[in-house]
Amino acid sequence: MRKRLDDPAIISSDVVYNMLINFREIQDYDAMVKLVEDLKKVPKLHFNFSPDIEFLYIFAINRRNGPKDRAKALKVVQELLKDEKYHSPDMLGLCGRIYKDIFVKSDYKDMESLENAIHWYRKSFEINPNEYGGVNLATLLVIQGNNFDTCKELQEIGRTLNILIGRKGNIANNQDYWDVATFFEMSVLADNHNKAIEAAECMFRLTPPLWYLSLSHLS
Repeated sequence: MRKRLDDPAIISSDVVYNMLINFREIQDYDAMVKLVEDLKKVPKLHFNFSPDIEFLYIFAINRRNGPKDRAKALKVVQELLKDEKYHSPDMLGLCGRIYKDIFVKSDYKDMESLENAIHWYRKSFEINPNEYGGVNLATLLVIQGNNFDTCKELQEIGRTLNILIGRKGNIANNQDYWDVATFFEMSVLADNHNKAIEAAECMFRLTPPLWYLSLSHLS
């Protein structure tokens, strides 16, 4: 396939997207990056680098985490976000994730990256309230020094996540690892120890998807 990257009969958005997904499943982030970058080097290639493909490309750069990879991922995502068509919850959340990783790598001292991570997770959550974006936003707000007793934004995030997860039934019967993990983390952030213990017990019987282990927002 690599020898025929200029052949439209072989290369299509669906083929490339599925290749990227499979590389992600085995956590071969370098192969993901090289595939997209090789395609971008093909002269006069009529290929649609869709938002989904660009998302996986940036995600892979960040997860590969080689020298200067985080800065590279940040540059690419910021350039794309100049165009409103890339303002999907996933892409906005990915930008937040990169800033979060930079903040963590700084030994939690890069406060500008923390603020930027909060900014982009907040934008993602505003567009589409979801468990992943919400728990990351809540965690970073607490790290910033906010608490559930006094921060209205944290309280609203907590209510939203409780509704989203509550729609799926009792937490004890929930079979989705990340639903339970999100419920656990929000309970910890809110100092609700009884609910945190209940969720932790549920997590022991569930196993997360292998590729998603490397994405875990829990810390």
